[in-house]
Amino acid sequence: MNGQDRANREKILEAATALIRESGDAGRVTIREVARRSGVGLGLVNYYFGTKEKLLEACVRSMISSVVERFAGIYGRLDVTPLEQIRYLAKSTATFFAFNPGLSRVSVLQEYRQGHGQDNTGEIVRVFAGLILRLYGETGNPEEAFLKAHCLVSALQGTFLRADTLKEETGLDFFEDNQREQLIDRLIAHFFPA
Repeated sequence: MNGQDRANREKILEAATALIRESGDAGRVTIREVARRSGVGLGLVNYYFGTKEKLLEACVRSMISSVVERFAGIYGRLDVTPLEQIRYLAKSTATFFAFNPGLSRVSVLQEYRQGHGQDNTGEIVRVFAGLILRLYGETGNPEEAFLKAHCLVSALQGTFLRADTLKEETGLDFFEDNQREQLIDRLIAHFFPA
């Protein structure tokens, strides 16, 4: 891929992400709107991404990468325990969902329907599994770490997708920062009791 192709793909991703954030509903964003906003021809948008679903997946992958990159800053610090790293990543993931609800909903639901090990969920599960192995040290079991990571990520996704039910039943508002942090602290305590 040459420099112009990379620049066009980046413009398309930026335009699609902005439109999704503005509308709050990725389903309402059209490829035509993305082409118009990005200044890239409709044919090239289709050429680079093929389908709207693949474009949305690329948007989410780019945004998830930024969450993982932010997390990498804390990951290497020696003064932060693996449990604190797990808590930080869980809060970062939940905050991403809360601030990008339209895009997150489409991504999570698409991955539930057609998921594979290399999708966004798989990437986050692998990071959590590595942290869980570090938390348990010598006694850690990779299969158990993966299972626990998978369950934790599923809980985060389900809590986001069912935020309305959560609020009705518990009073906790996933979209309110302090309440979301309290919820994550409770989830972490459930998965990793002291």
